Amino acid sequence: MKVLVTYQSKTGFTKKYAEWISEELKCDLKELKSVKEVNNYDLVIHGGWIMGGIIKGVKKIKKINSKKLIVFGVGLTPKKDINIDKMIKDNKLEDTPFFYFEGGTNSKKMGFLEEQ
Repeated sequence: MKVLVTYQSKTGFTKKYAEWISEELKCDLKELKSVKEVNNYDLVIHGGWIMGGIIKGVKKIKKINSKKLIVFGVGLTPKKDINIDKMIKDNKLEDTPFFYFEGGTNSKKMGFLEEQ
């Protein structure tokens, strides 16, 4: 099975999780902005940072991926305080395996306001 891990990272935490997953699975890793098509892969695992409950890059990867998808989101909120069902619904991931990972802050890379 050929697997691709994609990610969209602002502070580096999502990128680090994507690298760990890619290393463990011994599969390809690409930043989402460099991905044009994924037809050569049987499975795509996408990770995005979370802002306002929206996982960055999910819309794009769903548009270009017609095969099996797994998504992970990285946020600042402790996992015990996350409404996973709402996040799945808000990101239209009802039929997609979803995982939440806690991230951290990196004030040098974080902006005050971010475009959705």
